[in-house]
Amino acid sequence: MRWAVAGTIGIILATAACGHGETPDPGPRPLWTVQVETGAQDVAVVGDLAVVIGDQTLLGLDRQTGRELWRRDKAAHVAVVAGDRVVLQEADAAALTHRVFVLDAATGTPVWGTPPSLWRPVVYADAVYSGDCPAGGVVCTLVALGMRDGRELWRLPKATGNVGADTIGRRGPFAPQAGPRLLLTGAPQGGLTLLDPATGVASAASVPRERGWFALAAGDLIVTTDHDPPGGDPNCTVAVTSYSGDTGKKTTSGAVYSGRERGGECQRAFGDRHAGAVLIGAGTRIAATTADDAVQVYDLATGRTVWRSDERGVPLESDGTTLLVRDTADEGGFRLLDFQTGAVRWKAPDSGLPGLSASWDCALTAGLVAVQGAVGEKPFVRVYAARSGEDRGRFGSWLAGLGDDWVATTRGAGPNRLALEMFRVTP
Repeated sequence: MRWAVAGTIGIILATAACGHGETPDPGPRPLWTVQVETGAQDVAVVGDLAVVIGDQTLLGLDRQTGRELWRRDKAAHVAVVAGDRVVLQEADAAALTHRVFVLDAATGTPVWGTPPSLWRPVVYADAVYSGDCPAGGVVCTLVALGMRDGRELWRLPKATGNVGADTIGRRGPFAPQAGPRLLLTGAPQGGLTLLDPATGVASAASVPRERGWFALAAGDLIVTTDHDPPGGDPNCTVAVTSYSGDTGKKTTSGAVYSGRERGGECQRAFGDRHAGAVLIGAGTRIAATTADDAVQVYDLATGRTVWRSDERGVPLESDGTTLLVRDTADEGGFRLLDFQTGAVRWKAPDSGLPGLSASWDCALTAGLVAVQGAVGEKPFVRVYAARSGEDRGRFGSWLAGLGDDWVATTRGAGPNRLALEMFRVTP
């Protein structure tokens, strides 16, 4: 799975073990070890609290000791963390409705929730956007609810669309930060417009949705992408079009490229299937490749390349300050680049695990960089100091999380169990 962090906040995304009873690699002793059920384990660490989001269970743990503070049945909900709140999104397949439950992360107790809605609620760090439409209706009500207490911030009684969920640079399970504008999709007449997240006031301009993949807000722009190259195009082309959110006029129209595997197959999406963000980058700048497979950072506002590397590679992950690159999407060595300039900070050898593997993962923070590796069928996590590239060691079996000065890993611990371990690492 994929995630990134800033400052002292860390995210853990633990991949389920493929087998049971594996022996961990010898190495540093963990601060603590806790057992969790087999399955995806997403843990957000904020301050002294670690919230473990499992397939069936939510746990609140003391970050320093691993001591369990609270436990809650999660059932089949999808969960994200927004500040000191945990947001559970529930879908009723039979009724075709959605709702959210918001918990206090410190105690695991419910704080507020929404009634069932035909619209899927969209969660950002400061608010939940929810609404409802009459059966078969087109005109709906869109409501913004404050994250802390569920207080209504504003209401659009005649909305014909919902808030968009596509983002640049988000890494779950943290909810994304709202930019200066949010995208309102499907309004009017199926178009795209920008929305002020503080007031609910929508721009008068509307842009028709011409592209079939993603639509998102980038600053004051509406951006659409199409990742299906024209017939006979060998370059992994991704068409990118930007529009002014105030006038609806097209500002730039160009192309970036998604990179390819060693065998030449286009990966089409940016990053990988675990990324959680539609595009890698920050603000209006995104990481991609060029037509000749070099790494580039492209500015959506100008429609121009900010910089391009001298070597081929495929972007994997970025926090807006640095950019992790691999030789190809599925294998090869790694490079950490400066996101603003493209300067190479350091290089590391191939970890031995293909990027197409279900076990593949990587992460970076201001202090550390981690990549999933393997020798034969035995997985491990290799950690590097972000500034110097110095090897900080080989840990555990699967990457579970990374902060500025810690790494968490998981390993098999018997039938239907995983051991989640937390280590301190010098940045």
